[in-house]
Amino acid sequence: MEIAVNAQSEIVKEKGRWVVYLNVTFWELDDYAGQVNVLRRRIADYATQERAKVAASFMERAANRDSLEEQMR
Repeated sequence: MEIAVNAQSEIVKEKGRWVVYLNVTFWELDDYAGQVNVLRRRIADYATQERAKVAASFMERAANRDSLEEQMR
């Protein structure tokens, strides 16, 4: 079983576009040592840095909210 612990967004300039990545940290409960894994996903690219910042903020808040809701169940 995996539990999402944290989500962080990252904005990187690639080929003249602003790309949003979401890095999600998971904690493996099945493993006795309690291994931590990080999953990195490319979300989308944007023409301006400002739009990328807005999208990154939205994605990060939504991911953190969803992981907290799952933990509360």
